[in-house]
Amino acid sequence: MTRGFVIDGLRTPIGRLVLTAARELQHADAHRAVVTRCVGVGQGVSLLLERVS
Repeated sequence: MTRGFVIDGLRTPIGRLVLTAARELQHADAHRAVVTRCVGVGQGVSLLLERVS
């Protein structure tokens, strides 16, 4: 059941943003990416991804 939860989590808007950023890290051979999303009413979410070699 855990695997199904992870797959469903990637279908959410934030999950898609994180997955896209992770793929771009690999494609661009970069080390860090920042993901941000406006949630509305003055709220937001941000995430810093760092690729470990």
